[in-house]
Amino acid sequence: MRVVRKVGGLAWLAALLAAATLSLAAWTVSLTTQVATLTASATAAAVKAAREKEWLQENPGGTFSEYACIQADLSAEIVDEVLAELPEETGLSADWLNQQQRALCEEEAPDSAHATAGRL
Repeated sequence: MRVVRKVGGLAWLAALLAAATLSLAAWTVSLTTQVATLTASATAAAVKAAREKEWLQENPGGTFSEYACIQADLSAEIVDEVLAELPEETGLSADWLNQQQRALCEEEAPDSAHATAGRL
């Protein structure tokens, strides 16, 4: 009887340790995914900031509207590429989004791009 209790206790302890190991492994995967996502976001933000600075240097008299127009065109191309890869059954269309983005091109902002750089 004593041996059965000891074996049962050891089995319970082994199960507990296995569950803890699996839990920690899942937590590690979750944290790794979060770090990868944050790193990608930070990299994208840094690239965007660098492009904005380059555009301001290349177009010193450029307006916010001109910058928005260029960004809208680039975004429209990316959206079109992504949606082209999706199955047609999804029913997603880039038309509305592209129209909204291109509407920025039609608006003329009186400020220069340098005066509105903080809004970029």
